Amino acid sequence: MRISVIILSYNTKQLVADCITSAAAACNHPGCEVIVVDNHSTDGSGEMVRERFPLVQLIQLDQNLGFSKANNIGFRSSRGAVVIFLNSDTVIRGEALDRIASHFEDHSDVGVIGPKIVDGSGRPTASYQRCLDVKKLFLGWDGWKVFFDVERYRMNYPVYRFNSVQDVEWVSGACLAVRREVFEEAGCWDENYFLFYEDMDLCLQVAKLGYRIVYYPDAEIVHLFGQSSKDAGADVSRHIARSKMYYFRKNFPFWHAWAARLHSAITT
Repeated sequence: MRISVIILSYNTKQLVADCITSAAAACNHPGCEVIVVDNHSTDGSGEMVRERFPLVQLIQLDQNLGFSKANNIGFRSSRGAVVIFLNSDTVIRGEALDRIASHFEDHSDVGVIGPKIVDGSGRPTASYQRCLDVKKLFLGWDGWKVFFDVERYRMNYPVYRFNSVQDVEWVSGACLAVRREVFEEAGCWDENYFLFYEDMDLCLQVAKLGYRIVYYPDAEIVHLFGQSSKDAGADVSRHIARSKMYYFRKNFPFWHAWAARLHSAITT
């Protein structure tokens, strides 16, 4: 199997239908499989997938397990040499999936690929960034703007070259492609993350193994931002805070997590 597309869905019935339609059109051949993991939706998403897309493998969970656990379940049911994780609020354009797989095949040192991601109006978005550390956390704070240019300390790059293939630190989990054996070696999605920061963490682990993280604009995805997580509601801030603290505890010396907690206390 060449490509596995894993789509995570939670109460996004129409969006996941559009996403599956684009995925099926993009990889309508025996070398590709589409897997939908339904995170205990209550809007009939699972039933819709079963009725409208009988060739799609549907995994219906009996509770909302969050991003990492649910995607890992999808991965364990997949067979592709290249695994592409998609949010349900994305639409694949043209031959994006085939181009991603071909780039992996041509570059054995690439572990993760992120495509160009555009919004609903077709504008490129900052779908690749730098990984967060304590320096960026503190010196990129808005409160310092009166003293110096905080932009140079933030996670964003000074200039975004949306049409250039380039090595980057982190690509968005809205559409993240990974070489199967690299994903396994990196430990898969860390299930201590329920939502947020898991894509950054994965990119860090892959980079530690010596593989490249590549932004690849020859493949393009439309992302309808926020639609796949809109039902998280008031829990969003809690998930962000919890995931950020775990990210620092896992990846940096102990005092970094303490500093991140202090930053949260003085900026919220």
